[in-house]
Amino acid sequence: FRQRGDVSLGHNHVFGKSFSDEDWVEAIDKNVAELIAIGERDGKYYRYKLQRPSTGWVSVKASNIRDSFKKYKLNHKSFVLKEVSNGNLSDAVSLFEIFHRINVDLSELLKVKYTVERIKGVK
Repeated sequence: FRQRGDVSLGHNHVFGKSFSDEDWVEAIDKNVAELIAIGERDGKYYRYKLQRPSTGWVSVKASNIRDSFKKYKLNHKSFVLKEVSNGNLSDAVSLFEIFHRINVDLSELLKVKYTVERIKGVK
């Protein structure tokens, strides 16, 4: 993986959430060009994608990724739970929203393209 750097790696996320800190660590460590996860929630399927920058992955320690992930999770958890209590967000999607927001922040921090799209026509 590391030497060629042209590998796309796909896997499923049984509970439908976006990428975990370990997904990020492995993508960077293995130098994957593209990391894809397919997840399902409420009968709808989503494709999450990380794309390595054209300049390559930034050099970052795995512990720094994990620490940033935890920090972002704490920040977003309180905000999202407040949105749930105010009736602006369903409790059923709160965990998905937290993970999505974490990934948006990590992608900005590490200059990575992160996308989410609903896969239409899949039942």
